[in-house]
Amino acid sequence: MSEANGWSQRLWGWALGLLIWALVAYAALALTGRWTVLGELASQFLFYFGFGALGAAAVFLVARHRRKAAVALAMALWGGWPEASLHLGRTVTDADAAGGPRRIHVVSANVLRPNTRYEETFDAVLQSDPDVIGLLELSPDWRDAAFDRLGEDYPYHATASNTRGWNEFTWALMLFSKTEIVSAKELRLEFDEWELRPVLEVALKDPFDLTITLTHPERPGR
Repeated sequence: MSEANGWSQRLWGWALGLLIWALVAYAALALTGRWTVLGELASQFLFYFGFGALGAAAVFLVARHRRKAAVALAMALWGGWPEASLHLGRTVTDADAAGGPRRIHVVSANVLRPNTRYEETFDAVLQSDPDVIGLLELSPDWRDAAFDRLGEDYPYHATASNTRGWNEFTWALMLFSKTEIVSAKELRLEFDEWELRPVLEVALKDPFDLTITLTHPERPGR
């Protein structure tokens, strides 16, 4: 073996080693998303990380590094599974819809409490004429704007708030419905030592006979 070929093989080995450690480092960083900003950013790209890990697994197989390929494949499954699993459910066909319960159209929107573009936001929410609208992060001003815009066409509503009363620090959940609300329950979850994460559970009257849970999820890293 020539010296040039020897260096080439060593460089190739170092590159493969660097690749597997890069995958491990990214995965470790993503796991810190609950506590660090960089980990939070990494956790939001896990689906794409899964594709990268899958490509790396193919490279390792070609290079006959089976253990590295197995590790990379496991990382690909770990990164891609949360989103890929959403597409594995049974698809509702037209025949199912015709013979089954009536379909309901629900729109959920985080209006972002400091946002003041009320009309543009409601235009977007109403564009598809939903049966039920769930709104997140409502301030007192957003609550008033919602009643003004939605009150006539969506006469039934329910609220869950992070405070006991409406004030400048309130961000609430509200659900507006065209169909009568049979019951509404506010679940007040103590998320940590200073935050309160409300959950709103609403039961609708026939023809839907359906319970809807409206929640304001934490960021992906948490």
